[in-house]
Amino acid sequence: TYYVTAIDPYLCNYIDTFTIQVAPLPTLLLNANDLILCAYDTLLLNATGANTYTWNGPVNFIQGNNQQIINPLSGNYEVVGTTQFGCQDSTSLQITVHPVPVLTITPDQGICPGFSATINVSGAANYTWTDPSLSGNNRLLTPVQTTNYSVIGANVFNCFDTASTTITVYAQPIAAFTADPLILTNDDPTVNFTNSSQNAALSFWDFGDGTTSGVESPTHDWNAKLGPKTVKYTISLDNGCSQSVTKNLVVLTQ
Repeated sequence: TYYVTAIDPYLCNYIDTFTIQVAPLPTLLLNANDLILCAYDTLLLNATGANTYTWNGPVNFIQGNNQQIINPLSGNYEVVGTTQFGCQDSTSLQITVHPVPVLTITPDQGICPGFSATINVSGAANYTWTDPSLSGNNRLLTPVQTTNYSVIGANVFNCFDTASTTITVYAQPIAAFTADPLILTNDDPTVNFTNSSQNAALSFWDFGDGTTSGVESPTHDWNAKLGPKTVKYTISLDNGCSQSVTKNLVVLTQ
């Protein structure tokens, strides 16, 4: 309370009082779910201690005392709190946001059964594969069936990215054929071949006498060429997978 005294020219005193009320400043508290984040994290801010709040920082804010910021940026996050009396105070937090790695992995690929394929991954400092038997960033693999491979890569800030690739194991062509007859005479050295292969797309016959054929089930005449003959039949698919089988025939004199 403040008092004031006034004295007029006749020495009369006049006294008055008035009261000044000093409202307290807000006691602001600002909390964050973390001060160090990765770029894909969500920043949660909570301010208490005031009636209304005004936010300042490197991103856009909404009204209120709580902020949920997706894809935050590094910088100073400040909140100004105002009480019902209009008194203000401010506080802030320094937030650091680290970049995430960007993984690059070998695209999907296909192999024939028994063959191998290489998977390379880059973009991180260390790698963890979902298959615990794998490690590192360069793998030579020979899967027996179509398999998906996934890897998690972490940078020096322990921020993560994931990548995956698939190795498709193609169906194995199975080469098989019959020959009739297997023993020939020089006056009738003709054989009928019947293809009984599985998963065949292309046929290739090598009759062992310098001649070949692409017919599926051919007939071949050895033209009185005596002696043992080895016929090799190879089937292949459009994806490059192939298999071969051979049979021995003999051309005899009559």
